[in-house]
Amino acid sequence: KKMVVVLQSSWISALILLLLLATAAVAEAVAEDIVLVQFDSSDGPLPVWKEMNDPVMGGKSTGQFTVQKGMGVFTGQVVDVPFLKAPGFIQASTKGPFPDVLKCKSLAITCRSLTDYSGYKIAFGNKRGPIDCSFFSIGYKAALPVTKMSVEEEEFETIVIPFDEFSNCNDDGTGLPIRTCLEDSKVCPNEKTLQDMKLITVWGEGVAGDVHLEIKKIEATDCDDGNPHTGNVELLRTRK
Repeated sequence: KKMVVVLQSSWISALILLLLLATAAVAEAVAEDIVLVQFDSSDGPLPVWKEMNDPVMGGKSTGQFTVQKGMGVFTGQVVDVPFLKAPGFIQASTKGPFPDVLKCKSLAITCRSLTDYSGYKIAFGNKRGPIDCSFFSIGYKAALPVTKMSVEEEEFETIVIPFDEFSNCNDDGTGLPIRTCLEDSKVCPNEKTLQDMKLITVWGEGVAGDVHLEIKKIEATDCDDGNPHTGNVELLRTRK
């Protein structure tokens, strides 16, 4: 009986050791997030941002983008374009080069809004969509659903948007997708863009109202540290 107990104890110990080794292997296979944009000067040079207001047909939307207290601050007001009688846009963008994020599945934006505004969007890349999608719009865009917070709260949220929710087939007026990546693989982020996004843009678009978006950082997340193509293998099979 004593020998049986010893053997059982050894078997349990070996099983626990195997489980620990397997857990460690999985942990090693999960890569860290890849920082694309940050606003802390101690982490390296700060990106240069360029803000643009709606220039179409006498658009009167106004905005600005500043860097302060370790944040990118995007403020302004989106108003109706008089001729169109529909909301215009404001945008701010920064150019790369950016790190290769082929092994990642999502974009993560750590931010907060101090206004109740529902027209925030984020985009990357400069590839135009199919000719039947839009005339002006470039890059892959997705809605950025930010929750309004107060200054006193001092809290930020991290919004994770899978790459397959981005599309470069978007309405020029609203910024909303005409065709989604899930509906049409031709409008999904392609391999070349994920290797270097070249351009990252935040928008206040298609909804009239006051904009006040504070951004701490933008990262690629849900990354795999194995094969560099593993993270997006399902999408890359169908991308052209």
